[in-house]
Amino acid sequence: MLQTDAGDGDASRHSFDRRALEEARVAGLYGNELAAVLLGRSPTDLVPPDVDEDPQAYADRAVREFLRLYVRCWHGGLNGSAGLRDPSNRTRQSPRNDVR
Repeated sequence: MLQTDAGDGDASRHSFDRRALEEARVAGLYGNELAAVLLGRSPTDLVPPDVDEDPQAYADRAVREFLRLYVRCWHGGLNGSAGLRDPSNRTRQSPRNDVR
C-alpha cells in the first residue's frame, strides 16, 4: 500500500504527495510500479519539495524522478545494465543478465 502523506502529517506535504501520485498515474506508473519506486515512502520523503515550490511544479519534478528511478531499476537505464525487470517480483532477474 502506498503511503500518501508525510510522516509529520503536515497538510501542505499531503497536498504535494497527493498531486505527485495523481501525476505519476497520468504518466503511466501504477500500483506495483509506483510502490516499487517509493518502497513504502511518501513522494515527499523520496523527493523533498523545494522551498516555495507550488504543488504542480513539485509533482512534475517528482514524477520525472520516479520515472528515472523506474527506468534505471527495471529497464536498464541509459547504460543498458538492467536490474530487476518486474517490480512486483524482486527475485526474478532480467533475461538479458542471465548468463549460462
